[in-house]
Amino acid sequence: DVDWAALAHGSVLAASALAMERRWSSVLVPASYDYESAVPWGSHPEVDPLFSTSTLSLAHDGPTYDKADKMDRVAPHPLVQKHVRVCQRRPEGLNCGSCEKCLYTALALDVLVGLERCATFEARTADLDAIRKTRIDKAWYVRCYTHIQEHARRKGRQDIVDAIDHMMARSVHYSGWVKAFEKARRRPLLWALVRPLKGLARTGRVPPPPGFKGDVVLPPKTDTSARE
Repeated sequence: DVDWAALAHGSVLAASALAMERRWSSVLVPASYDYESAVPWGSHPEVDPLFSTSTLSLAHDGPTYDKADKMDRVAPHPLVQKHVRVCQRRPEGLNCGSCEKCLYTALALDVLVGLERCATFEARTADLDAIRKTRIDKAWYVRCYTHIQEHARRKGRQDIVDAIDHMMARSVHYSGWVKAFEKARRRPLLWALVRPLKGLARTGRVPPPPGFKGDVVLPPKTDTSARE
């Protein structure tokens, strides 16, 4: 099977665009990551334009902004609040509210404009219990959640600040375990031995094996005393 996210989706989007080459002269592929966070991925700012032809320009759009920056800009628009869909579990109707994309988007919308204003989410507030249980393993996610946390702090949403703090603190050890599991998967016998530890690793309470340091590093605490 081809890895859709890591290898395939960019070329499939390009193929769709090329199929309409006689009608379209330019196509924008929304960026998954900003430049600072770019990794080998199915869609990439250096690769997507290579699908262009003499009559069709294919551009990787928006890599100068991270996910949180984009949310800042689009969340206030009524059209977004009425129609925003990010869920990959439900092809139609409301967002499921529980997958990774839904949890982050709902949290950001709740902080920025109030989730109750968004018609495509059934919940009226973000699920903070689910946020506390979420584990992240990339520095890019730390930046995105820290950005949302800054907004929450300015708006007096200490409940959201605390939920994100808990999630990121648990993710430090977890991201190290992710590195260890990635290496173990290349050795079937070793993977059979360590795979049962995935549940323990997800708690975030147990340090990873020596020599495995994850990508998640806690940002420095914001000093609010100077502003008070």
